[in-house]
Amino acid sequence: MKTSCIAIIILSSLAALLAIANADDGGNTTAPASQPPLPPASPPPAPAPAAWTDVNDKSIQQVGQFAVRIYGLSTGRIYLQFVNVGSGQTQPYNGGYNYRLVLTVAGPGTTTARYDAAVWGILGTTSWKLYSFTLANITPLILMVAATFLAATNADGNTTAPASSPPPSPAAAAWTAVANVNDKSIQQVGQSAVRIYGLSTGKIYLKFVNVVRGQTQPNNGGYNYRLVITVAGPGTTAALYDAFMWGILGTTNWKLMYFTLAK
Repeated sequence: MKTSCIAIIILSSLAALLAIANADDGGNTTAPASQPPLPPASPPPAPAPAAWTDVNDKSIQQVGQFAVRIYGLSTGRIYLQFVNVGSGQTQPYNGGYNYRLVLTVAGPGTTTARYDAAVWGILGTTSWKLYSFTLANITPLILMVAATFLAATNADGNTTAPASSPPPSPAAAAWTAVANVNDKSIQQVGQSAVRIYGLSTGKIYLKFVNVVRGQTQPNNGGYNYRLVITVAGPGTTAALYDAFMWGILGTTNWKLMYFTLAK
């Protein structure tokens, strides 16, 4: 009996010592079993490329007209005339849209041809750029190269808008009056101004009539064009506008600086 009592006392003492030790160590005398690490979170899937969407809108006709005008100014083929957009697709890109259009274009006489045009722009702004303009039967490779270039630019982190930068303030070179406002290149500049203005303001119903008078000034490798243009509105109404364009003949670098009602 004495032996059993002694054993009970010893066990009670050991239990008390263990409890004291456990309290002194913050209750962690035994390390908890380690849990297997959670697997790393999977990275989010890469965003799918924006889908091409078929469109049929009046603004698309304006984009087509813009493409023909800029192509004519860049190549000297100012005799080319826009007829219509046969089909087209748009794709969101870099804050604006890519436009892939099939255009009918009239050449000298009664000849017509179909062209593929790739244009980028932001509706409501004057930021527009013609990337390619080629006969429809040879364009698949051209368009693929243009799309690859755009994707590579985006992948490299270059977020600069494709539209050309505006030129600096007009240089000190003198303005020269346009001797012949019926010159086809001057008329093309006027038409481009109306097209870009229509795209930037949503007033796509405005129609170019003619250039009444104008001045040119060498600037930044190209020319400033200060033109007074007759523009037709809804119905039979017409008004005069002051337009300021900058561009380089033989290139697609063109910019509308302002377009306001003439005083």
